[in-house]
Amino acid sequence: MDSKKRPRRYSIFLKVFFSLVACGIFYLIVFRPLRVELNTRFLVPVLISFLEPNSNIITFNQGSIMIKPPSSNHSYDFIIPFGIFFWVPFSIFIAIRNKDAIIFICLYHLFLSVLLPILAIMFIKDVQWSGILLNLNKTLFHILFLIALFIGLKGIVEEWSQGR
Repeated sequence: MDSKKRPRRYSIFLKVFFSLVACGIFYLIVFRPLRVELNTRFLVPVLISFLEPNSNIITFNQGSIMIKPPSSNHSYDFIIPFGIFFWVPFSIFIAIRNKDAIIFICLYHLFLSVLLPILAIMFIKDVQWSGILLNLNKTLFHILFLIALFIGLKGIVEEWSQGR
């Protein structure tokens, strides 16, 4: 009697859970310390080097950099790429095996890794439209995060409905 056993399929919810946990652990143990180190030892000093002496317009925390020029009442900040806004959709896309979305989100965050420091330097050098682009980026960043979550949730629901 020849019986071919089908490999056991795990529930999509279990796949998403394991993917979120694995990516979360990877982020907390490896990527977050690396990201903070690169930003504190490289990016922030580069931005500070473009400032006037005794100028305190840059504030840095682990997730964003805020620039508040003395001539303005408004501060401009940008979220540093490859943070939580990257890892949550990325881990969901891994679980649902959406390769196109994984590639897009990786390329988008790589693009932001180059563009945002350039815009910040331009803004420090009094190019005012770069501040507008920094604010626009923050809004688009959140919108794309929500769109990525909806795409991920759609993939979860589709895979769940096929497995029933």
